[in-house]
Amino acid sequence: MAYRLEPVTRASIAGAPAVCVDCVFWQSKRGRSVAKDRWAERIEDDWGAWGTLYHGEGDRLVGFVQYGPAGQFPRAFDLPAGPPSSDSVLVTCAYLVDLTAPWVLQSLFLAAIGEARDQGVKAQLISGDALVTNEFWSITGPAGEGVRMTFGPDPRKKPTAAAVVKKFKDKGFDPEGYTLYTYAAIQVWAQAAAKAGTTDAKKVAAAMHAGKWDTVLGPISFDKKGDITTIDYVFYEWKKDGKYAEVAAK
Repeated sequence: MAYRLEPVTRASIAGAPAVCVDCVFWQSKRGRSVAKDRWAERIEDDWGAWGTLYHGEGDRLVGFVQYGPAGQFPRAFDLPAGPPSSDSVLVTCAYLVDLTAPWVLQSLFLAAIGEARDQGVKAQLISGDALVTNEFWSITGPAGEGVRMTFGPDPRKKPTAAAVVKKFKDKGFDPEGYTLYTYAAIQVWAQAAAKAGTTDAKKVAAAMHAGKWDTVLGPISFDKKGDITTIDYVFYEWKKDGKYAEVAAK
């Protein structure tokens, strides 16, 4: 699908979702108001564009994100999680217009990260598993170097996944990110359905929780709450060669 990323400025904010155009929640302190246009003028003079519009097929608006230096968003200093550090960049609004395209939010966050790096922001960015994808580097380029994220140990390296990984790669596809987790989920469901002798959701779920299943990730079983019994997270870091690698534990 063809898409276009448009910087958000005073000239383009009118194209944002209607609820976001005049919103000044983050731009104002509690109990006070501020003129959006005057605020926009200040941040553009000090920083530049303060968000991104994602346009999809036919230039249709699909998503919007607002971000900028912490000092430009006074409300952040009033909230319980604040105050933010002076060198931080905040994403203060992320709006998905088309709920059938959730990946758009990922692209918008990556655009924000790239812009922050281009602006010389040195703060360490740490994210969840949304950044465990080669799309991250395709958007940020060298600006993504040093970014860290949490994820499970690389499933492509598991002996139990070797045969499946080879099949994927023989077809020119790298099973990165959640590919093998999805594969394992389908394996568990298929085995549980076979054991239950039905595809009835409740009966299959009961079978899942009662058994241990062989998958590309190794044996998987569930506790009483339905969570997997083996939880193992590690940190990864994007390197200058455009690849991410596990950070050695200290």
